[in-house]
Parts: sequence; structure tokens; C-alpha cells
Amino acid sequence: MPSFNNGIFSNILTSVDAISANDIWAVGYSMEQNAPASQTRTLTVHWDGSSWSVVPSGFFNQLTSVSAVSSNDVWAVGSNGLYHIVVHWDGSSWSEALIPEPANNEIHLTSIDAISANDVWAVGYYESLTVGGTVPLMLHWDGTQWSMIERDWGTAPDFLYAVAGVSATDVWAGGYNYTESAFFVRYSDPCARTSP
Repeated sequence: MPSFNNGIFSNILTSVDAISANDIWAVGYSMEQNAPASQTRTLTVHWDGSSWSVVPSGFFNQLTSVSAVSSNDVWAVGSNGLYHIVVHWDGSSWSEALIPEPANNEIHLTSIDAISANDVWAVGYYESLTVGGTVPLMLHWDGTQWSMIERDWGTAPDFLYAVAGVSATDVWAGGYNYTESAFFVRYSDPCARTSP
């Protein structure tokens, strides 16, 4: 497929989602050679059926996953090791969305799945000072705000790397931990959510 030119930067794509044959989004990041991770820039590109074009997003970060509901409702998440980011495309521009943050260290967002305009799921992990290791992070967008899904994850370091939803009450996430290797979690019942 014909690619795109983003100037002098190294361009890395990490995720793609197709709405239709002429409406496809891919995300990742761009960086100058030998630049530190904190200076990487979000990269968002769009396929219109005949060519790819860079759609400026303008954030210093790395995007790891994209999911689209429609042409004017696209979500992407990521992190660069220092800061996390959630961005939304409304049909004309990208904007950053605020999420609830655990009072801990680094937050890493790895995957997002948009089921509908009021049902979007994102997962990742964060460094917990309480646990003394990594703890899975699961977030939900209800059309108005992001909330954190509460769950007892135990004490082993856990990482969530992928999420896919069938409906608001049937969502799967996969990851791994150091003691049991790969694992899945399933959200299938309403459960307590913290305020953002």
C-alpha cells in the first residue's frame, strides 16, 4: 500500500482500525533520531480509500492503540514511559481526554476498544506504591466521563495489554503476570466504579 511522508522523523505505527474501505485510522508515534522518549510525538494517519495522510494531533507522547466507532468518534491511547494519554477525534480535531488516575507512579495505557459512543474500554497497568509492583488498570467511558473499574487484582505484578468488548456487560482483557504467565479477565456484571 502507498505510505505517507512525515518529514525527517522516524515513523512507527502500532495500531490500526477500519470503519469502512475508505475510512481507516492508524496510530503510533514519530521521533527524531536519538531523541529521548519524552520528545516522541503522537502520530495519527488516515486512509481515505486512495491514500494515507497525516492528521496532526500535536501531543508529545506515543500512541499504542486506536479504536473507532464512526468517522467522527475515534479514540486512541498510549504512553511514553513517563506520561499516559487518551485522545479523541470528533471529526475535525484531536483533543486530550482526562481519566481518573490512581495516586501512584507511572501509568501505561496499552489497548482501547470502542463498542459505541457511550461504551469505550481501555486497559493498561500502573506502578502501585501500595502493592510495590504493577497493577492492572481498566477504564470505561460511558459517553460523559471515564471511570476506573474496581477489582481485587491480588498482589502479583500484573499487566493488561489487550481489550475487546462484545457489549457493555461482556468485555474481555488479556495480559500476563510473573507468577502465572498469561491470563484473561472478563467483565460480565455491573461492578463498583470509582469517581474520576
